[in-house]
Amino acid sequence: MRKTASSTQPVGEIILGSVACKVDKKAVLEASLIRNRAVLDELSKH
Repeated sequence: MRKTASSTQPVGEIILGSVACKVDKKAVLEASLIRNRAVLDELSKH
């Protein structure tokens, strides 16, 4: 297998990237914002 730029990414990120290409980018951004907010909320509780 050839080494490409994507080989440095985690497999999950590559899969998410290819899925993101197929779905509405706005929906992906909103989902990640919601997830990030949830993580920040969890961190701020501690």
